[in-house]
Amino acid sequence: MPVEFRPTKDYDLAGFVLDTVEQIDLSPFEQKDRVDGVGNSAFQSPLMAARLRYSYRSGERSSRRLKKHSRDDIADKAITAS
Repeated sequence: MPVEFRPTKDYDLAGFVLDTVEQIDLSPFEQKDRVDGVGNSAFQSPLMAARLRYSYRSGERSSRRLKKHSRDDIADKAITAS
C-alpha cells in the first residue's frame, strides 16, 4: 500500500501554502472550467493555486524554471502529490 506523502504542518513553506489554499474560495475559477468536453481538461484550481503560491514565494517566476522546479523540488512534488 503506498504511503501518502504530505509535508508536516510545522510552519514549513509547503505546509503553510497547502493550509492557506484550503482557506481560499476558488469557486470563481472553477465556474469557468469547460464542461462541454471541448479541449483538454483543466488542472484542479487548488493544485494550481498552491503550486503558484509556493513557486512565487520560493522566488521562481519563470515558466521554464517552474517546470524544472516541479521535477527537482520535493516540496513541490508533495504539493502536487506526484
